[in-house]
Amino acid sequence: MTPAPGSASAEPDTAAAGADGGPGPVRAPGLEPALVSGLRSLRQGLSPFSRDVAGTAGARILAAGLGFLAAALGARLLGPGGWGVFAVALALTSLIAQFGNLGLHSANTYHVTRNSALAPALAGNSIAVCLAIGALAALLAVVEVFRPGLYPVSGVVLDLALAGVPFLLAGILLRSLLLGLGDVWAYNIGEVLPPAAMLVMIAALGLSGRADPTTVVAAGVTGLAAGGVFSGLALRRHLPAPVRYSFP
Repeated sequence: MTPAPGSASAEPDTAAAGADGGPGPVRAPGLEPALVSGLRSLRQGLSPFSRDVAGTAGARILAAGLGFLAAALGARLLGPGGWGVFAVALALTSLIAQFGNLGLHSANTYHVTRNSALAPALAGNSIAVCLAIGALAALLAVVEVFRPGLYPVSGVVLDLALAGVPFLLAGILLRSLLLGLGDVWAYNIGEVLPPAAMLVMIAALGLSGRADPTTVVAAGVTGLAAGGVFSGLALRRHLPAPVRYSFP
């Protein structure tokens, strides 16, 4: 029935006709725009500090989840013995890097937050420490030649584990500068990238049938290298001057 002229228009349909002539899905008018507007208002209501904290927490949770998936996949591909070799190799890498950072990661964040002009010198010192600890790791590999069985892993696996030390250390130290300079986005990417790259490479090794302790350790070291290189490239655009060294 056609509404009379001047009368109020008919109420809008809440359901569109389906392809078979029946009623389509019911949608509340304006629900999606209201939801998007609400999320946008919530995001704008958060302070920059709160957003940074939430983003960093989310990145750490994501990195932990990716690491767990990589561990589960690697353990399935290698079996208990092979995965044990991988775990010991990366534990050795982490142990040397943690002792070798000399507390510079905390000092970097503190000093660059107070004075961003110090970033080139702090970056140079961080790179120098990475190279020095890398040289020490290479010396440890030479010692293994004369004292076989000195370390819990040996051969190519040991060489790969020691090669990962400067990359892991670079990721730790350079990311601390990114955090002090306020580039939380790059800091979080540097957190997530190593386990993500490791997971992708382990999956590729599994699909190709080439997964063994040596290749999986190589995948782990490649992930560490990706994190260190990314942190260095992200830091470059924040440096007001070329990298320099400022050791006393």
